[in-house]
Amino acid sequence: MELTHKQELFAQEVAEGKTYADAYRKAYSCAKMSNNSIWVNSSKLMENTKVALRVKEIQEEIRDRNKVILDEVLREMARWLRFNLKSIMKEDGTMKNFEEMTEEEAACIASFEVVELFEGKGKDREKIGYLKKVKLIDKRAISDQFMKHFGAYQDAKMKVQFEDLSHLEDLLNGIKE
Repeated sequence: MELTHKQELFAQEVAEGKTYADAYRKAYSCAKMSNNSIWVNSSKLMENTKVALRVKEIQEEIRDRNKVILDEVLREMARWLRFNLKSIMKEDGTMKNFEEMTEEEAACIASFEVVELFEGKGKDREKIGYLKKVKLIDKRAISDQFMKHFGAYQDAKMKVQFEDLSHLEDLLNGIKE
C-alpha cells in the first residue's frame, strides 16, 4: 500500500490520537486554508481506503507494542505483591547485603539508605556500624492499581447485583423453618 509522504505522516498522526484536522495541519501546508477547508480535506483524506487502512495498521502496531509493555508491568506488579519481607532477612535478624539478594528481592526495594554510625569525638571517634534504612514498594498502592486494571472496582457507589444474591433465599427459608 503506497502512500505519499504527506499521507503517511497524516496517518501516523491520526493513529497516535490527533484529530483529523490537527493531523492534516501537521502533514500539509495549511497557512492559507480556513478551518472549514482543513476539516473537509482531512475528512476526505480519511475516506481514502489506503489512508484508513494505514491508520488501522499503525493503531494495531501501537496496541501490540503497548500490550507487551503492559504485560511486563503487570508481571512486575505481581512480583511486588508476592514479595515477603522475610526473604531479605538473615536468620540472625539482620538484612541481607545487596550482593546476597536476588534480582526479584532487590526489585521490591523502593529506596535504600546507609548511614555510618560513630561513637566518640575527635581522635577517639570510632565507627561502630551502619544504620540501614529500607523503604519497600507500597503493596497497598500496587494492589489498588491491580484491582482497577482487572475491573475489581465498580463505581464509587457499590452496585449490588440482586440476581447474584438469589442463593440466599434458600438459606433464609432454611432458617425460618
